[in-house]
Amino acid sequence: MVTKEVSQPVISGGPMEELADDIEDLALKMKDSQPDLALRVKATSERLFLCNRLIRDMDHWFLDEQRENARLMKDYISKFRTTDAKLGKFLTSTNFETQCCNGRRAWGGKET
Repeated sequence: MVTKEVSQPVISGGPMEELADDIEDLALKMKDSQPDLALRVKATSERLFLCNRLIRDMDHWFLDEQRENARLMKDYISKFRTTDAKLGKFLTSTNFETQCCNGRRAWGGKET
């Protein structure tokens, strides 16, 4: 006789979990006539549940990684814009743009 491990439901919800539930139903139907096979079928259902959980966890991990990468890119762009703005203010305040334009050196005004 098979113990109540075969009778206990493991999972519910989702397409893979529904398949695992169907496999568990088969285990329940055969537990009296073929107890060893019923335990193997139940173990298959549990492995399917674990595979489904692994896939779901990997999906969450991947999405978290994508969110983190997007956040880092946003931070880098923000820092670049801040640095670019500070550099622009510095160059404007030191009159760097007018001193170096047209290929002339700032200290002598001679063509390079």
